[in-house]
Formats: sequence, structure tokens, C-alpha cells
Amino acid sequence: MIANLSMIREVKEINRFNRHFKKINKLLISNALKKAHAKLHVFIKLRGVKRKDTVICNGYSILKNIDLVSQINNYKILILRDTVEKLNVSMTEKGFLNNGEHYLSRVRPVFDKIYTFDKSGCKNFQLTYLNPFLSFTSSRYQLGQEQSTTDNLNGFFYVGAYDTYRENILSQMLIEFDSRDIAGEVYLVSKDKKLNINSRFINCSLSYAENINKVRRSGVVLEINRPEQVGITLRAIEALFFGKKLITTNRDIIHCDFYSSSNIFIWGEDDLSGLSEFLSSPFNDEVKPLIDNYTADYMIERIVKDRLAISHIV
Repeated sequence: MIANLSMIREVKEINRFNRHFKKINKLLISNALKKAHAKLHVFIKLRGVKRKDTVICNGYSILKNIDLVSQINNYKILILRDTVEKLNVSMTEKGFLNNGEHYLSRVRPVFDKIYTFDKSGCKNFQLTYLNPFLSFTSSRYQLGQEQSTTDNLNGFFYVGAYDTYRENILSQMLIEFDSRDIAGEVYLVSKDKKLNINSRFINCSLSYAENINKVRRSGVVLEINRPEQVGITLRAIEALFFGKKLITTNRDIIHCDFYSSSNIFIWGEDDLSGLSEFLSSPFNDEVKPLIDNYTADYMIERIVKDRLAISHIV
């Protein structure tokens, strides 16, 4: 994403922000030395960052860097791709939160604004909604359209983490695809390689590049949201980006600006008797211009606009 954005914006990616920091910090005896070391580390790591720059952090990895990020005096924003509930569980399991400690209690004091892809999170925790966005820019999308080919397997594709809910839904979907002689691939990924699941499911992780390649070569993208999930996912945006049909369990998607019954079939809501017609009908290209609202450059423009609005109020 940074490579794409750097063509239109002045951006810089900082990796391994806390590299060597904790090892050295543990050797320091006094709190004064630890604090001075933290400031020095931040100064060195951010020496190319200007005071007017905006610092954007990832919600999933921020807690291991939270003490260092708190030392940064720039305007700071946090983007949550996961729900707050999921972050509470995963960060507690990883040891970044104590039992009963809330994720937001750790990050709110550090950041000027917190964005989320989850609409329910906005309502329940007073966060700011942000459209999910791909790593591609709008110009990269146009280039991809010009270079697009007809190399399409027309099969279905799914990739996601294993749970029994997804397994049950996917098993039902396979029955419908089999009855229509439609082939495809399902990657249902679990850390337990000995897990006894449907032999049609592939328990193997994919890199993001592999995932995108399979989306491009598929005809139908499958998406299975948990019942409590509200909002748009990257899977739906990827389908729109590459002009693929989408079969999803997300009933809330009907409220999205790019929703079209020609392109999106809502599993558990739409009548299965119309599935064959849905699969055989052409993709409705009229919604494609809306992809601009879900690109990396749109995300940057939104963040800049929000910051300017705050500065005007102040």
C-alpha cells in the first residue's frame, strides 16, 4: 500500500518500531533513565517525520508499541480493522491486556482519533466510522482495468479462519454449487492441522498476493460474516474491485452504496431458486466507479479532511 500511496502522497512506513527497545530498556534501573531512553528511541526512529505530519497506527499491533507511541507529539490516529470485542479477546490472549482490562482504555489516551470499519463499534464505543479500504489507489485500479484479461476460471473462491459456524455455512454452499456443477476452492484455515473437517476444505494459509490472485481468477467470491458483524468487509471490496460476483451472509450489505442484486447474493436472505440466474448473469458495471470510496488514497483524503476540520474548530 505504501508503494502505491507514495506515487501520489508523501508517505513513509516505519517497520519494527520497537526493535531493540525493550531489550535495552530492561537493563535500565531508574524510571528516569527508561523515560529518557524512550524519548531517544522515538527521536531516532522518527527523525524523518515532521511535526505537521500525521502518524497512522494499526489497531492490531499497537499495544506492543503503545508506550513508545505515547511519546510522539504528532497528531496520531488509530485504525481498527477488527471489532473491539475481538481485540479485547486477542490482546488478552497475547498478554498485552490484563484479564478484565479493556482495549480502548489503553489506546484512547494516546490517540487523537480512532477509526473503525465496524459500524456497531461506532455506536457502542463512540468511534469514528471509516470505509474499509484496499491497498490499491484509484489510479492503480484504473490501470488494473486497462490491463484486465479474460483469464477467469469462473469458479468460486473462499478463504478464512476456521470455526464451526463457517464450516456449516460452507458445507451448505458446496451442496448448492455441486448441484449446479460449479467447481471452486475453499481455504478454511486452522492452526490445528489434524482438525477433522470436510475433505473439500483446504487447511492452508495464503499470502495476500496469493489471495488476490485467486480472487482475480475466480468468478464468484464467498464471504461468511459472523452474525454480530455489522458493516463492509475487505472481501466485499475485493469482489467489487475485480468485478466478481459476491455471495455473502452479510445482510447489512444491502445498505452499501455499491449494492446491486445483480452482483451480490445474500445467503440466508435471497431465494436459492434464483442462484443459478444470479451466477449466469453478467456483472453490473454501473457500480464500479464507487470503488474510489474504498481505496487507500480515499482513506488518506478522509483523514486529512477530518484533521483540518478539528484544527478549524480549535
